[in-house]
Amino acid sequence: MNIHCPCCKKEPVHKFLRFQTLEIALKEIAPGECFDIVLLLRCGFDMLPVFLDGNRIGREILNYFLQSKLDLQVLAVFNPTFKSLPRSLSDMDNLDVLVLRSCHFLRKIDSILELRTLIALEISGSNILEKIEDDFFKSMPRLQSLNLFGLRIESLPSSVYHLSELRWLILRGCSRLRKLDSLRHLRNLVVLDLHGATYLQHI
Repeated sequence: MNIHCPCCKKEPVHKFLRFQTLEIALKEIAPGECFDIVLLLRCGFDMLPVFLDGNRIGREILNYFLQSKLDLQVLAVFNPTFKSLPRSLSDMDNLDVLVLRSCHFLRKIDSILELRTLIALEISGSNILEKIEDDFFKSMPRLQSLNLFGLRIESLPSSVYHLSELRWLILRGCSRLRKLDSLRHLRNLVVLDLHGATYLQHI
């Protein structure tokens, strides 16, 4: 099984199934043109985490993996350049963990709304994303970890306060956050990180 670069279509530099370690590192596919990628596979393909890292990751690269029909449970994207998420993301029925880190240009996250199986979600580093709709988390009853590091939001969407399974709420660096409503419904909350939320007036 080979993997081809989805943007420049060059031949693969590695075959990436090794059933002994099941750990694969594909480095510098088409150097200077594409991206670095690390895939980790477990025997039997019962879990397929995908990590995309690079300063040139666009929608076409992410979309390539989302449409590859892999049964993804973990997807992490670092330093992407896209402004919105591909619609195909909403078709990831078994996705447990989604990490969108250092997504400086991201302004639309609607595709996440349908990810009902999420246990952990990180959306961090966007200087543009200033508001999340109130009902955004309504369909994520399993969510246990929510990381909104560095977003420019002034308040949390009301649906956050009804995530009864939530254990970790990371609002570090949310310097424009002005208020938090009552957390009484978050009965399983263990960690609340407000470091750097300098505008917060009351809890």
